[in-house]
Amino acid sequence: MKLIVFGASGRTGRKILQQALAAGHQVAAVVRNPRAFATTQGFDAARLHVVHADVMQPEDLQPHIHGSDAVLSVLGAGGIPTCPTTVCSDAIHSIITAMQATGVSRLIAMSAVDFGNATADGVLLHYMARPLVLAFLHGSLCDLRRMEHRIVTSGLNWTIVRAPQLLNTSGGTYRMEIGSLLPKALFARRANVATCILHCLRDHATSQQVVSVAI
Repeated sequence: MKLIVFGASGRTGRKILQQALAAGHQVAAVVRNPRAFATTQGFDAARLHVVHADVMQPEDLQPHIHGSDAVLSVLGAGGIPTCPTTVCSDAIHSIITAMQATGVSRLIAMSAVDFGNATADGVLLHYMARPLVLAFLHGSLCDLRRMEHRIVTSGLNWTIVRAPQLLNTSGGTYRMEIGSLLPKALFARRANVATCILHCLRDHATSQQVVSVAI
């Protein structure tokens, strides 16, 4: 498949590139600094095209999105999570606009898990840990929920992959739930999130669904 990845220079984005290239996909990686990215990552350049584009400008994105089989977004806002931000929701609006203009319909985007809200999470997680987490991540979570709303109402063939706190460790199995909350979703390995996102490319059951992933 021909894929374009937004947030490719991030730690989760690099896992997606590694796995996608190993699986034989053609990948365009959208990054802020193509020269630095190309010289430091050590990826096989045969099937990787590094792209410099302003993610907030749909016109800049259209030539790169055109002809893609799917768009993958693992963008993050960075900064202080309690502070208000619109980075992810603004960026996805731009990406969606460019996709609609070019006729590319498949979008898979990473978001944040609805922590502590599953029935099996119990009293401790729901009534004690959940309010603390929501307060700490208030700014970034509000932005991600706005992002999700824009995705769901876009008319595209979308999948939202919700992940909890991300770990840099490798290996191990992971849990995935389609269309419902995943209990005790505390952590996820970045490599497993990348695997889940690439799995969604070929799993039609994830179309128009929110998918939760955790270890």
